[in-house]
Amino acid sequence: MIRQFFASALLLLVITGMGCTNGTDQYSSANSLHDQLIGRWDVREAIFNNRPTDRLSGAYLELLSNGTMYTNLGGTRQQGQWSLDHQTLYQQVPGLEAQYEIVSFQDTLMTATMRIHHFVYKLLLEKAMADTTSQQQLQ
Repeated sequence: MIRQFFASALLLLVITGMGCTNGTDQYSSANSLHDQLIGRWDVREAIFNNRPTDRLSGAYLELLSNGTMYTNLGGTRQQGQWSLDHQTLYQQVPGLEAQYEIVSFQDTLMTATMRIHHFVYKLLLEKAMADTTSQQQLQ
């Protein structure tokens, strides 16, 4: 119970802390938000009904630059399309249409509110780093 409290408190601090800006657009940089989203994003924490949940444990989104995406939110790896409109990412996977309102974005961490099948989750996602080990072994 104490572990769950601290996990919730940590997620809340991350969400509120990452949402703070110094008056500048947190998405303005040399790369657009769209370009920065390319890659695999793993769900690290999920909150449902104001409580941490492990329903999305192991879930991920893999976003490709051509608008193709892969996700395992339905339990198995599925392919679909994704698009971005301002700070909302739209997932078009048959049977798994979802919207992710990006609350905050910083390098390899993103917090988002996901709406899927009339359910709302608050997510902390972490960008997976490229596996350089397998590339080094090939050389």
